[in-house]
Amino acid sequence: MAARLKQQYPRENNGVGVVPYHEHLVSNARLGLLVLLGTVAFVSLIACAIQGLPISVLVGNQEIDLTSNGGGL
Repeated sequence: MAARLKQQYPRENNGVGVVPYHEHLVSNARLGLLVLLGTVAFVSLIACAIQGLPISVLVGNQEIDLTSNGGGL
């Protein structure tokens, strides 16, 4: 499309081109968005790893009885 416009209007078309709207929106922020995406993924990975740890590891290797009767018979 840009080539056709340049051919039809050689004087008026001084290097003006057609850029997709998405490219126009994120071209200046692409690196920042990728860094943000990486940071969110890393924090989510850490949160999932911490969620998988036993509670006793988090409080210092203490035995914690989570049963309703307090460990009794």
